[in-house]
Amino acid sequence: MTPMGTRIDDQRLDEFSLLRRGERDAAFVDVETSRRQLTAVILAMINTVERSGSFTDDGHRNVVCWVVGILATSRSEANALVKAARLVRDHPSIGDALAGGHFGMPQMDELAALHGNDRVRPVLAKMPELIDELIEHASILPHSTFKIVCKRVERNADPDGTEADHEAARNDRKLTSIRRGTAHRIIADGDAVSGAAFDTVLERFVRAEFDKDWVEGRATHGELMCAGLMARTDRQRRYDAFMVMTRAAADSLGHRCNGASKSEAPLVVIHCDPDTVTDVVRDHGSTGTSYRPEPVSADDLLDRRAETSDGAPVSDNDLFIALLLGHVQRVIHDPADGHIIDLGRKRRLFTGPARTAALAEHHTCSHPGCAVTGLGIQLDHNTPWAALMGPTDQRNVRIKCRHHNRGKDALGLRTERHLHIRGAHRTFRADGTEVAPRTSPATIRRRKHPPDPTG
Repeated sequence: MTPMGTRIDDQRLDEFSLLRRGERDAAFVDVETSRRQLTAVILAMINTVERSGSFTDDGHRNVVCWVVGILATSRSEANALVKAARLVRDHPSIGDALAGGHFGMPQMDELAALHGNDRVRPVLAKMPELIDELIEHASILPHSTFKIVCKRVERNADPDGTEADHEAARNDRKLTSIRRGTAHRIIADGDAVSGAAFDTVLERFVRAEFDKDWVEGRATHGELMCAGLMARTDRQRRYDAFMVMTRAAADSLGHRCNGASKSEAPLVVIHCDPDTVTDVVRDHGSTGTSYRPEPVSADDLLDRRAETSDGAPVSDNDLFIALLLGHVQRVIHDPADGHIIDLGRKRRLFTGPARTAALAEHHTCSHPGCAVTGLGIQLDHNTPWAALMGPTDQRNVRIKCRHHNRGKDALGLRTERHLHIRGAHRTFRADGTEVAPRTSPATIRRRKHPPDPTG
């Protein structure tokens, strides 16, 4: 029985309870694929109604109002469906990929946002190869990573719009401190680079509070200590870390007023590619302003980058300023494969530059469906260091949260980089089957028509 007391009469549910692992997952994906196919039909219906104007038959003002009225859904949901329908109208291959079950509405929302940008839409129309690449990325990458890819494309296709957005964020910066009875709330808005600096400092204090709780917990619980036994929740530690940071700033201000030396500014990491750095320095050096030629290929839009560690785009002007500041670390990515550094040293742990580089490429745990990031991230070797002397470099890094890093060996799981999509991983069970396999139209084409090894 369902929670509402209504019986779902479907034989698949009786069979589903007997399934495990790959068979269980395949059955679940099969139902989700059917839902995505029906979503593609819904989008086609919306296009038909909008094109014919038949929404006026019963007095609806527009197709969005028709969707709200007929489906009794929210206006935001109706707007998302209509935007997705218009995307499919202009790019039918995206609708085909949705109908094939390769991705769902979260990825459609990101693609529809790109399509909804008046300056990006003509670029998409001129570059069918870019649409194919975006379909591939949407099919393989986790949604959070695909969102960063779309932001990168938007930045490169519409640099003027990106610059205007950054300028607006700087001009509209504000901080409000609100007292409500016995509660208090702090809200801050600003630009991405300033936010990255704030996050870097805050995470240092959060780490200190985490370590404090862990040491105290180990003293009480010994080897039984785990995250569930920590004295504070993650939210509580973050707030307490913010207050400690505030008091430290007050102490620092007092020292400076007494003639003490000023401390170093916080570290901001900006990730970029060599061509973007060259263009920004050349253009600002000669004209004092940034100019970038029109993109000529999908690679121009997908591979060129200037963004903070969490994927927020950075404008050319902000990048130029960052290049001049000593407290900003520039991480240059190889456009060929996206790697940053290969240390090649015989050491066990990913620390210092190696850790920075590894976390630059991957922001979250690489286990399918896990969204743990920040302090919960641990770095390990794909090829075991102790047994096989796996190298400590970017090609051998495996990023996991504490839970999945501890459980990988017991479950016999191994992780591999995806061969065709940067930033994507594949996880395999001990029997060789893949956990949460992802396919794309291009993947299916490659299987049907493998490349000729003889050329």
